Amino acid sequence: MEPMRVGQATFVEYADGHLDIVSWSGGAAVTPDIAFARQNLPLLVDGGQPAANLADDSAWGATLGNAVRVWRSGLGIDATGNLIYIAAPGQTAESLAGALMMAGAVRAMQLDINAFWPTFNAYSRPGAAGATMIVPNPSHTAARYLTPDDRDFFAVYAAPALKVRRPPK
Repeated sequence: MEPMRVGQATFVEYADGHLDIVSWSGGAAVTPDIAFARQNLPLLVDGGQPAANLADDSAWGATLGNAVRVWRSGLGIDATGNLIYIAAPGQTAESLAGALMMAGAVRAMQLDINAFWPTFNAYSRPGAAGATMIVPNPSHTAARYLTPDDRDFFAVYAAPALKVRRPPK
């Protein structure tokens, strides 16, 4: 595990289950109140505003063939704590930030870039059955992360619907 880096955009799940995207201000290690943390570059969006250096292409990752517009994916969070995921071809860091803000993100981070990497897979049944690629990627299948892979990933699970029991009449 790599040490955490101050100033990096960080997707965090806290021990109480709530999620956030923050600019990391803690130390090199996570504290016990954090269940999960994933970092990547500085925040694209902070306080509902785009990062100041979005026009500096070199600050937002190496692209294949030094292309400016490539597939990019990003994760944002709105003011009420809803997650927002965007992936699209032909994006700059600036256009990705703009799309995340249009979707309501108050804080956001870039995830993967270049056509080979962005994926978003959904599974409709337990045991990763019913695999579907939400973001099409001809380089991979929906089963990509069900076997060892050299890329990191995280999973979001839908909470099961609560069954309300009504007292008998």
